[in-house]
Amino acid sequence: MKEPIQLNSNERIIAVIPERCSGSGWSNTPIWVYIENKVNGTLRTECLQPAEQTITQKILFDVCLHAHEAMLYATEKLVRREK
Repeated sequence: MKEPIQLNSNERIIAVIPERCSGSGWSNTPIWVYIENKVNGTLRTECLQPAEQTITQKILFDVCLHAHEAMLYATEKLVRREK
C-alpha cells in the first residue's frame, strides 16, 4: 500500500469526491482528493483506491456519490442555461 496523503503546511483539502467507474470486465470506486496550495492557489489531485479507504469513507461513499452527482447535474444545467 502506498504512503497516506501528505499535506504540506501551506496546503488544505478543498474537495473529496467519490467516483464509480467500470468497463468491460472491470470496476473501481476511487476517491479523488483535491488539495489547494494556500500560497499560490495551485491544485493537486490524489487518488485513494478502495484498499486505501477507511471504513468511514466506505460507509459514506454512496451518500457522497449521490450528492456529488446531484450537484454536478445542477451545475451543468445552470451552465447550459446561461449559454
